[in-house]
Amino acid sequence: MTSCSPASSREKKGSFLVDKLCRCMHVHSRLSYLNQVVRL
Repeated sequence: MTSCSPASSREKKGSFLVDKLCRCMHVHSRLSYLNQVVRL
């Protein structure tokens, strides 16, 4: 059981990082879209 603990925690960390990355990409795309609208 103890050997499974670090794996699960690592998985949680990975999913958390992926979620953060997705959010950052979403915000970035939104900002670029707003910039395009402002330019037009």
